[in-house]
Amino acid sequence: NSLIIFFLKIKNILKEIKTDNVYLTLDADGIDPGHMPATGTPVQGGLSWKFTFDLLREVFENKDVVGADIVVE
Repeated sequence: NSLIIFFLKIKNILKEIKTDNVYLTLDADGIDPGHMPATGTPVQGGLSWKFTFDLLREVFENKDVVGADIVVE
């Protein structure tokens, strides 16, 4: 399954980040407009809410998130 491969790659990327403390920025424009329609630059075929939350969970489980924001560019 390509989703499993993707999350294995994410885990490897997170391991390569040398610091435990990270700041997380989520750009709302990358979320599919079916889930987030009121963005400045909607991206058809963007991330689903489930995928976004699964990705965020990986970061929070593997790093100490010291701050975060959500932006719309």
